[in-house]
Amino acid sequence: MKKKKLSPLWLIPAVVIVALILWCIHFPLTMFMGLDKDAEFVVATVTALDREESYPDFNTNDPQQLEQIVGELRSTRCRFFGWSNRMYYDEEEKPQLTLYIAGYEGDALFNMGIWINGKKDVIVQDGYILLRAKDGALYDYLTELVEKGSEEAVAKEVAANYVEKLSRVIYLYEDIDLAENTVLTYDDSPEMQYVVEKSEELKARRDAEGHFRTDWGSMYSTDVMEFSEDSAIVLVWEDIGFRYEGEEFSSGMGNEYTVTLKKLNGEWLVSSVEGGDTYSLKEMELYTGEG
Repeated sequence: MKKKKLSPLWLIPAVVIVALILWCIHFPLTMFMGLDKDAEFVVATVTALDREESYPDFNTNDPQQLEQIVGELRSTRCRFFGWSNRMYYDEEEKPQLTLYIAGYEGDALFNMGIWINGKKDVIVQDGYILLRAKDGALYDYLTELVEKGSEEAVAKEVAANYVEKLSRVIYLYEDIDLAENTVLTYDDSPEMQYVVEKSEELKARRDAEGHFRTDWGSMYSTDVMEFSEDSAIVLVWEDIGFRYEGEEFSSGMGNEYTVTLKKLNGEWLVSSVEGGDTYSLKEMELYTGEG
């Protein structure tokens, strides 16, 4: 009985698989090799780990910023690293920066995890595919984003704190220095003088009526509209809750302010405030950038 010879055709898929693995190893791959070219990116978050200073996350869903981030990622070429649904690393490869990016591929949600270690090795997880690259430029770019996120966070905090201080003068008639943390003095701002004088007038009226606000509470949310190294425009949304003395029911209101800030001598200072229910501090100064 003759033995049946195996067809050499079975070698074709084996050769293809080996060739594919070799191609992945020796030729660079894009980080988004598993995504459709029309995939929609909706959010990116960069976190710095093990930093001496405490940096907040850089987080954005701004289409223009996302386009820039994705452009940087597309320019970074990786090698095939393996298959896994988890990232494994030793102490030397401990992540220093992480990037989480998510969006939609058609109707399906996708997310990617990218981390960079102290040696500036880039590890990318796209589904079960692990890719690896060595790119110091991407490390520097993501570090700049985190530092920018930190500066934006400081600008937002300064804006929200100033609006809170302003509201305590307007609604609670507290004696607070409104010129502090701004670029000017009371003599420079008739609007600021007006607010203080109006507050004193209302306080005297409330003294006579015995009708002050109590149970005060306020909450603030912010969004950066424009940002550069030395200037920022921040929207501040304010929700206020209180109760008038002698009344059973609580009251409340919501205000929206636009706060413009300048960075002078390394410090974020308020240069104008617009909006609110009863108040508008416009043109606090004609800023020329000189001096």
